[in-house]
Amino acid sequence: MTIQRRQFGHIERKFTIPVGLEGEMDADAGTLQLLRPAVL
Repeated sequence: MTIQRRQFGHIERKFTIPVGLEGEMDADAGTLQLLRPAVL
């Protein structure tokens, strides 16, 4: 999966993308939904 034009990486205002977590991306809606909790 490739994510572009989103606020993540080495910048001040960003969101975290958990590694290894299942998710569902809707390119038309511009959303990324995590399918399981990121923290147990």
